[in-house]
Amino acid sequence: DKDGNVTGRETTKSFSEGTRKIVADALPKVLGGINTTLELYGVQLSVICSYALGHKIYNDDKAQIMHSFTTSDGGHQTITENRGAWKNPGDITDIPRFGGAGNNFGAMSTRWLVPGDYLRVRNITLGYDFTYIKGLKVAGVNELRFYCTAENPFTIFGERGIDPEQGLSGMSNNYSSMMKTISFGISIGF
Repeated sequence: DKDGNVTGRETTKSFSEGTRKIVADALPKVLGGINTTLELYGVQLSVICSYALGHKIYNDDKAQIMHSFTTSDGGHQTITENRGAWKNPGDITDIPRFGGAGNNFGAMSTRWLVPGDYLRVRNITLGYDFTYIKGLKVAGVNELRFYCTAENPFTIFGERGIDPEQGLSGMSNNYSSMMKTISFGISIGF
């Protein structure tokens, strides 16, 4: 409303069957993977991906970090989105005004539901097989291959700050994202 209070929500103290409402599914409707290997004139490219579609994640991590600084112990982190909180009459924003302890700024709400759809590239390997070069076998080398591998190089996901692969509860739980690694190798066979 014009004073920055959340409106259009009913508050109830009872969580009986009559007051519950299912608004999203935590389980993906579609899970899958893609694996391909291409090879041409000694150059080898391998890509492994996984994806999930049709579910929601409750971003509890964001709910916890977007608070209204009403706790007395201080020292809490927040995020820059809080700069967009309602301040003055006429402000248009989806972030409520900061207020006293009763405003439930980060309370459980559909506000924190985000689409869980993602595509994660799990592995990309690019290599070159030198056995196509004549003369290696004369030198006593049967196999010579150089390669570079990137593990978890990127993920396409719409929500910043959380990993899309959450537990079955569908609730973010301070999981860190998959580690990204790049490694190089040489394979020699005599």
